[in-house]
Formats: sequence, C-alpha cells, structure tokens
Amino acid sequence: MKNPKTLIFFVFPIKFFLSHRLPIAQRAIKLGYKVHLVSTLGKEEKVLKKEGIIFHPIKITRSKANPLQELKTICTIFKLYKELKPDIVHHITIKPILYGTLAARLAGINSIVNAFSGLGHVFTAKGFKISVIRTLVKLAYRIILKHRNLVSIVQNHDDMKYLQTNAIISKDQTILIKGSGVDLNEFRYTQEPKGIPVVIFPARLLKDKGVIEFIDAAKILKKQKIELEMVLVGDTDQGNPSSIFKEELNYWVNEKIVSHWGFCNNMPKTLSKANIVCLPSYREGIPKSLMEACATGRAIITTDVPGCREMIDKDQPNGILIPSRNSKKLAAAIQILIKDNNIRKTYSINSRLMAEREFSIDLVVNKTIKIYEKLTA
Repeated sequence: MKNPKTLIFFVFPIKFFLSHRLPIAQRAIKLGYKVHLVSTLGKEEKVLKKEGIIFHPIKITRSKANPLQELKTICTIFKLYKELKPDIVHHITIKPILYGTLAARLAGINSIVNAFSGLGHVFTAKGFKISVIRTLVKLAYRIILKHRNLVSIVQNHDDMKYLQTNAIISKDQTILIKGSGVDLNEFRYTQEPKGIPVVIFPARLLKDKGVIEFIDAAKILKKQKIELEMVLVGDTDQGNPSSIFKEELNYWVNEKIVSHWGFCNNMPKTLSKANIVCLPSYREGIPKSLMEACATGRAIITTDVPGCREMIDKDQPNGILIPSRNSKKLAAAIQILIKDNNIRKTYSINSRLMAEREFSIDLVVNKTIKIYEKLTA
C-alpha cells in the first residue's frame, strides 16, 4: 500500500481557513491525503481535530512586525517543512505565500501552490510609505516565486493581468479559479422578505470594503426620506489598518443611520432577510459574501474594480456596478432597486443562475485537487 501524500496548508487566521478552504481539505482527506494546517492559535482548533486535520500553531502577525520575529517565523516554518517533508504545500495570502514559499524552497519541497485571494491592503492603499512597501513586496515575490513546480491560483482576470505584467507570476504557471466557492445546497434560493426593504453590507467593517461609502449613502437616502433599513453585517477588525473604530460604529448606530447585526454565523438565514446586498469595496479577489448573496438569489450592488466587477453578469445582469468611492452613485443604485420590483426580481433570478454556473464549491474543489494531482504526479 502506498504511503499517503502529505499536504500542508499555511494560512491565518484559522477561521479564514475554515470558511474558505475547509472543503478542499475534506476532499483531500477522502482521497487519502494526510492534511496539516499551519496557522495562528484560535478558538476553532477543536474543529480541525474533528475533521482529521493536524494543527501546527505558530506566531505570526499581519502588520507592524518585528524583523527578528518575522525571521523567527520563517525559521519555524522551514523546520516544520523539513521535518514533515510534505508532498505539496498550499499557501494563501501575502505573508504565507512569501514566508511559506521561501521556507519550502530552502527545505527542498517539490510542489508549491500559492493562492492569491485578492492583492490586499498593500496593493490598494495610497501614500509614500505603502508604495515603498508595495515595491519591496513585488520584488520579494519576483525572487521567491521562481520555482519550476509552482502554481499560482488567482481569483480574477485583473489580478492575473497585474501579477503577470509586473513579472510576479508567469503565464504558464497561473490558473484562474473564481473564489473559494459556495455550497449551493446550504445557500438556497429564497424569496425576498416583505415589508421595509433591507440593504445589507456583509463584510468586515473596513474602509477598503467601502463601509464609509455605505454609511454616506445611508445618510443621503435618509435625507431623501427613502423608507429602508441599511444594515452592517460584520465586525471591526482592529488588527487591520483599514478598520473603522468601534466609537464610529457606535455613533452610526446611536444616530440610527444604520443597524448593526454584528458577526454572523448563519449567513444563509441573514441573507434571506435582505432585499439587496451591497459591497462597495475598493478591490477584492472574488468576494465570498457576494457569491453567497448570488446563491441566495439577491440583487447585488458592487463597484467596478478588480474582483467585484466579475460578480455582475453583463449578458444576464444580476445587479448594478458603480464607480469606486462614490457614495452618491451608491445611493442612486440602491434607490433604483428599491423602487423597481421587477428589475430586482430579474436580478434575483440571474444571481442564482450565475452562482450555479460559476461559484459551486464542487467546481472549486475539483479544480484545486487536479492541481495537486498534476504537481505530485
């Protein structure tokens, strides 16, 4: 009997792995892989054990890092890779891609998969300091990602073009997989609720996600005396430089500009309460929240930026694209969909059709497993 292949995921936090990559790990385990996860400590560790995933906790931060601590993290990963001798490693997001790929190359790992789930704050923020960091990150990518048996997964055409144009990844080692997929049995098509229209913003409360524009649009619609409820579904993220402050959130809620439903563990139920789902983000990979909204059969409003623009079907429209960072256009789009029940209904049906065609979790898992098999053949 053959020894099982060893697969290591390196991603953090754990909850991101569970929400976006767990189905891939589950399929790999069914196929006989021995699956490990390298990540930071989290309350969800028990779930990993139940799934049969071996967990290796490490210390790693997202920002404001101490260079010595970062070097220590890379050394820890290198030692782990050297000890476990995985057949394949799968890195997700900037730091795991940079640190994990470097460690894998030093440890002599033959097969590497790097998943760019959007280009992140480093590539969206403006200013001199961030531009210097961006230049350094691009240089690091170019050096570290040169490996003959490496595949880069990107989620949208814009990111693919950017990464290839900047010589960060090569065309022949790149595969496009739109997002992390949606379980279409869990997220079923539901009829819109009756009563006062509900517009949901389903994301972490980050400026990069367009939360300020959502608030400003709510203020505009309130002044126009449009009857609706604008709802934030998500929490602040104080470890993220783009996060709003809790004091701001409390002010918006106290002034009845928006409602705040907090972090949600049951998105199918939450989305079923919405008439419109809105994400005015500055840039995404492929937003999972909008994939889920499509699966639920909701008209969506999003921005004409990388990742988001691919959520609107041009042939069978399922929502409205607006310019980024434009509260007035956002308010106008919301008003259009609230007033026109017929167009909202059409968009609702088209959203579900798009989800069935492009966002099935089985589609994503199958494509990813094929990459593993090809690299380790």
